[in-house]
Formats: sequence, C-alpha cells, structure tokens
Amino acid sequence: MDRVVIGQRDLFISRELDEAGGYGIFRIDPADPARLQAQGTLTAEGVYRLVDQPGSAVGGIFEEVAEDFVLMDNKFYRVRLDTDQLSWKVVGKAGDGRSALFIEADGVFDPVTQRVVIGNWHLTPQLGDHPRLETLVRQAFDLPASGHEYEVHTFLRNYTRQIVKSVDSHVMRAPDVLELERLCEQSLHRQQFPIGRLDEALTSMANKQPLPIWAPVYDELQGLRTVLPTPSGRIYNMEVARQLNKHMLIRTMDVEVMALLDSYAALRSGVIATHAMRTTLSKKILQLVMRNRGYTRLEGGRYRRGTIGLGMVFRGPNGDVYLMEIRHLQPTGSSWGKITFERSSSGSSIMMSDDWVEIVAQRSITEVPFNPAAVAVLQAKADGRLFKLIGTITPDRGVMVFKIAGPAGVPSPVAQAL
Repeated sequence: MDRVVIGQRDLFISRELDEAGGYGIFRIDPADPARLQAQGTLTAEGVYRLVDQPGSAVGGIFEEVAEDFVLMDNKFYRVRLDTDQLSWKVVGKAGDGRSALFIEADGVFDPVTQRVVIGNWHLTPQLGDHPRLETLVRQAFDLPASGHEYEVHTFLRNYTRQIVKSVDSHVMRAPDVLELERLCEQSLHRQQFPIGRLDEALTSMANKQPLPIWAPVYDELQGLRTVLPTPSGRIYNMEVARQLNKHMLIRTMDVEVMALLDSYAALRSGVIATHAMRTTLSKKILQLVMRNRGYTRLEGGRYRRGTIGLGMVFRGPNGDVYLMEIRHLQPTGSSWGKITFERSSSGSSIMMSDDWVEIVAQRSITEVPFNPAAVAVLQAKADGRLFKLIGTITPDRGVMVFKIAGPAGVPSPVAQAL
C-alpha cells in the first residue's frame, strides 16, 4: 500500500483494483491497530473520494458524507463536480463550492506497463472575458444574443484545441494520436490562448465567408478530450467520461433519427431483442447523426462477405479518419457503468487495439482490394492519425460519441506482472 496524508487524515491506498475500477483507501482502526478501516476510493480519474459516517444517526440509519480531493502541485485540494459545466472545481474557503477555479487531470497511457498513469491535476485553461469572441460564435451559428452559454463555451474550448493542433508546429509533429493530445494540452498550459487566431477564424464564420487558409473547419471530435481506459487497458468507465464531459453530445435530431431511437428503446425493453439487432439499429442511428454533423462514412473495412470487420469508418471535414465501434451501455442504478473490448477468439489481440485494427484491415483488403474504409484506416494508422471512437445510445435516448485512447494490446507476462 501507499501512504498519503490528506488534511488530518493519515491514509493508505491499495495497489489492487476494486470491482468498481478504483483503489481502496484505508486508515488504521483506532480501536485495533492491527486492522484497517475502509475510508473511500481513489477513482479512475484520480479523485480521492473519502466517505465518513457521522456519529449520530436519524432513525437508526447512518448517512454517508463524501468529500472529494485531488492532488495538484503536490498539495491536496477539496473539489466538487460543477453540474452546470460538468467540470471539477476547487471548493472555496467557505466550503460552498463557488470557486471559479476549474481543474482537469492529465492521464497518460503507458504502453510498456499497459496501464494508465494518473497524472497531476492542473487549472483548466480559461478564455477569460472575451465578449467579442462569444458574440462572433453566436453570429456564426445564428444563436440569440443571450442564453446558450454552454454551447458557446463548448465550441470555444473545442475549437481552441483544434486550432492548436493545426498551427503549433511542435504539436503537429507528434508521432501518434496519444502524443498529439498530450502535446496539445501541454501547449495550452504553457502558452496564452490563440485569441488572435480565434478572432480571425470566427470573424470569417460570422460573416459567412471562407475561412483563412490556415484555419481548420470546425470538427467537434478534434476538440474533445480523450477517454482513457482503466488500468486493465480495455475497460472504459463511461460514468467518469460523462461526469467529465468527455463526449460529443447530440442535442438536435431530425424526425428520422428520433423514430429510430424510439425503435431502439422498444428493442432494448423487449424480451426477444438480440445484441446483433440492437447493434444494427445503433449503426443506422450513428451513421445518420454523424452524416448530419459533417462526417462522411467510408464503405468497406469488412471481410467474410461483410460479416466480420471494422465497425464504421468516417472521414471528418478536414480529412481526419475516425474508426467507430458501437457499444451498448449497461447502466447500474444511476451510473452508466463500463464498456469493455473483448479479446479476439484467438486471444492474440484486443478488439480496437492497434494490432487488431491492422489484422482486420489487411484481411479486408485481401478480400476486397482497395476498399475505401480499410485503405483509409491503414494509411491513418501509418501516419499516427487514426482516431478511435465509441458510439452509444444512452438510457435516456440520447446519442453520444466518445474519443478513446487504446485499447492496449495483450500485455506481455512481464508487463502483466508490473
């Protein structure tokens, strides 16, 4: 176990994962120093969630009171999840959570140990008070002068990340997708926001004119932060991804998509619905939604007469290639639960891992030479620019897309022992 001190609490952190994908937090039992008492969990995203039971109870029932802490710059801070912006923020001195200090965590996947390393938390880069930029966004997307703050701020945050990836030469030289994301975040924290670039591009959008030659067409997926797997390398905690707002949220849907969502809900609640039936319907929904948002589906990528292969392959508005796999959420209570990628039947690779993608795409080309999806995936993978997605239908009939890192390949025995 690892020892940490949070405030007046002297605690110990387990090195073994619990069933929820976190690490147990314990303290020495004051009544029996030979025993440990459970005190909470270190969650997958790096939040120390401490749970206490008050000394008094109402009606004989103890109410658990949870406090969340993060380690930032070698110091623990109490934090709270802001339900409006779906971001963590530091709790003010009065404990009321009204602080404006929003924070986010770095998490880096280590391909050697096949584990996610929970990095240090840091202040979320803020655009500050730039009313002109907000006005230009509203004009560009024909939004009213007030309201829709969430959409405006989300666009500015995502497009800022996209611009950094397009103009920062150091970031552009990243050899692969994970390094691209890491260098982009590093650039945002090291330098000032590209206010001038944003102003120039947004002015063109607002005036319905062509973008400057350097400016990318807005691609929401390029602005999303990446969802990292749990230490297993192949399990994704969707509840954490939802809380941290790491997803493309489709709010406006046409009549055709709504009708398909109604069919999916009926299929989900039926007793004869098979996994294949739900997946087929989900693909129709996601294909329509992605097309309506400017993404083009590429045909192919499958073999054995189309029965096996890649899920769906899309090309973004700037030419980026996205590989999407449909997954069905398995909610537990109010939580969205987890999504898992299985090993192949031979056990040699994990679905959606780089090894698996290479094998499947090559087999597809062997059966159907030069099919667009497989060719695009192999070229993007060779260039280090293949972006992987999870598409899913939420319990409340929403459509969400997550950008993911990994999954990892099958670890070597040495890596598994680490």
